[in-house]
Amino acid sequence: MKTTMKFNRNSLILRICAALTVLTAVPAVPGYARSTIGINSFHVLDKNPGNSYSCLYENWAAVVNGCNHPVSLTFDLPIDNVGWHEIDVVNSPWGYGSFECQAITFDPHGNAVYYGTEATFNPSGQETLKFYTFVSPADSITIYCWNVPNGRGVTSLNWTP
Repeated sequence: MKTTMKFNRNSLILRICAALTVLTAVPAVPGYARSTIGINSFHVLDKNPGNSYSCLYENWAAVVNGCNHPVSLTFDLPIDNVGWHEIDVVNSPWGYGSFECQAITFDPHGNAVYYGTEATFNPSGQETLKFYTFVSPADSITIYCWNVPNGRGVTSLNWTP
């Protein structure tokens, strides 16, 4: 006995319509994460920043301290939403020496209004540290990395805007 499958065009159209309905019912989710590479977003926080700018260099997108002295760096992050924000900072894998970073929230007048998480990078190797801080309307976030030793640096920053 031979069985044949009967093609049911109405069933196929109904399935396609149901699939399209499900797909269009799911709202498009905007990207909630931002990132930047270290070399594109740093500022020097030293008494004589011109001297330090001249000996910092780029290595695989990282800003790396090539100075014969520790350099403090800052990274300004654009923020869209109020509330808690998580920032991942990835250090460069080269050189030796630990350094500490902290997330700090500033009001529109430049006053520090919230001191977020502090964390210290290990003396060698690459790692990702998480920082948390709170932002009110019109506030901004800056990551401070103090006394980055020679040969060390920051590769990238990733955060929720």
